[in-house]
Amino acid sequence: MGKMMVPLLGNWRSLKYGFLVAAVFTLLTPLVDSKWLLISVQGFSGFALGVLFPLLLGMSIESISPEKRATAMSVYQALYALRMFVGPFVAGMLSSSFGIAAGFYFTGLLGLTACVLIVLWEKKKSDKESKTYSLSS
Repeated sequence: MGKMMVPLLGNWRSLKYGFLVAAVFTLLTPLVDSKWLLISVQGFSGFALGVLFPLLLGMSIESISPEKRATAMSVYQALYALRMFVGPFVAGMLSSSFGIAAGFYFTGLLGLTACVLIVLWEKKKSDKESKTYSLSS
């Protein structure tokens, strides 16, 4: 789907909508009360994450020179491994303290925070490009 979505929407818009969809369905997960609804929620969330992860991987090295991409991928993998430990650890602590729904709500709020940051970075990037364009005109 990334080969269809990204050319249609662009990197930043695909990233924004991917995080938004993943966040919304993560926030809905604790409210689910049937197996079929859980399957649907997880399907939509999985679709969003399936677009997000390859896109983030590609975007993390697109501005890196070819001779430094292996190093950049190593840094990406190290940070990803750290997230694989810290994420479940924090979610487990929240779930132990406040109930299992707290982990889902925290993760959903992180996804919404990512959406806000993407909107801000996108605006900053477009402002910078328009200033560059106006200076060169």
